[in-house]
Amino acid sequence: MFSVIPDKDIYGSLYYWYVVKTNKLCPTGWHVPVESEFTTLELFLGMDPAVTPNWDFRGTDQGTQLKSTTGWTTGNGTNTSGFTALPGGYRYNVDGTYNLAGSMTYFWASDQLDAARGWYRRLDGAQTGVNKGATEKPAGKYVRCLKD
Repeated sequence: MFSVIPDKDIYGSLYYWYVVKTNKLCPTGWHVPVESEFTTLELFLGMDPAVTPNWDFRGTDQGTQLKSTTGWTTGNGTNTSGFTALPGGYRYNVDGTYNLAGSMTYFWASDQLDAARGWYRRLDGAQTGVNKGATEKPAGKYVRCLKD
């Protein structure tokens, strides 16, 4: 089975969680954020603290604030956060296929839920909130570096 690989020049590279954990992806003075740092960002963008521990889509318009103003097949964002999330899709860990470029994106956190799964945040074109979850570490997701 073949699938279209997202344009690296536009979306960047997809990484396994194991690569994220090496702490070698970000330049000196930067790091891949841990799950709680994503929560801090969500709170800064106005998410109700009562919903931040929940899994799945949470919040009101925090996803919209993180998404770029162009590039999404549905649901472009406002990018009021300056995060400029682009919809690069993801790599499915079971068969290696690339899926849903143009309509969703995932970002790894550098910490783990358990031995098999790492934390992530997901944005969808059709959703205005932010999805919090954990998935198998061999899955392909994007990263953002955060200044120390």
